[in-house]
Amino acid sequence: MKTKAVANFGANNVSVLLNCTTVGIADFSNKQETTIYPNPANNRVQVISGNNKLILISIYDMLGKEMIRTKEKEIDVSNLQEGIYFARVKTSEGILSKKIIIQR
Repeated sequence: MKTKAVANFGANNVSVLLNCTTVGIADFSNKQETTIYPNPANNRVQVISGNNKLILISIYDMLGKEMIRTKEKEIDVSNLQEGIYFARVKTSEGILSKKIIIQR
């Protein structure tokens, strides 16, 4: 897309021809989202990564300490105390973080 911009500086006019490229946000609506359920969880959580290959899951406490590291889709969280944790899920599409609540 070409756009012409004109600026007036007193008696002098300056014209600039701009060649612009439109940028935007990629549409991810067709990609299946990675989900962790149930949330809140009791003893186990399940990670569903849609069509993406699940590579690694790490669960961290609120202080950033890694509590669990696994490649399994079903995770035993019965050893974790009640509270809020963050799951870092690495898939073939990238890395994302999800909040997990452990509640008994």
